Amino acid sequence: GPLPDDIGIMVNLKHVDLGFQMFSGTLPASISNLKSLVKLLLNNNQLTGSIPSSGLGGPNTTHINLGWNYQLSGPVPDIFGAALPSLIYLNLDRNKLSGPLPESVGLLAALEEFQMIFTEITGPLPTTL
Repeated sequence: GPLPDDIGIMVNLKHVDLGFQMFSGTLPASISNLKSLVKLLLNNNQLTGSIPSSGLGGPNTTHINLGWNYQLSGPVPDIFGAALPSLIYLNLDRNKLSGPLPESVGLLAALEEFQMIFTEITGPLPTTL
């Protein structure tokens, strides 16, 4: 089934590890309310739709894994950079994400690992990388 729309009411949540759980449907926009998140692991589900333009995580978020959600689609929103200064791991691979990467991806100063294989992302890498 889908992730609950009201997941964002748990504003003190620090770790969301819901990989390999067969979740389907879209990422709820309320997920952007989870500003205390350290890890957001939603890999290997059946998520569809796009990444919420309202954001994912906050200043303490170190890991975001949305990989292996084959139907996650649309452009990568411009939600990175200053909003996620602690992000060290970003996995967007094996999705239908498309279009160019936003310049803000290149502003992730702490980023150590970025995976985006098997996507439909096109265009040059951000000049800030």
